[in-house]
Amino acid sequence: MTKRKDDQSTQSHFRTNRVYKEGDKWFFHTREGTIEGPFHNELEARTQIDTYIKLTILVLLSDLDELSLEPLELEQAG
Repeated sequence: MTKRKDDQSTQSHFRTNRVYKEGDKWFFHTREGTIEGPFHNELEARTQIDTYIKLTILVLLSDLDELSLEPLELEQAG
C-alpha cells in the first residue's frame, strides 16, 4: 500500500463504510475528508472510488521531485 508523505501513522486503513446510500443516491468518503457523489448505484460509487484512488496516486507521483523523465545532459569533455 502506498503511504503519502504527510501520513503520520503506519496503521492500516480499510475502505469499510466508505460507500453509503442517502435517499436513492450513493456517495463515498475520501481519506482527504471529502464526500464524492451522487452516483446512481453502489457499483458506480465503488468504481469511482477506484478511479479517484488511481488519479490521486498519479498526482502524488507527479509531485515527486526525485522522479524525472527528462534525459540527462552529459557534459562534453573538451
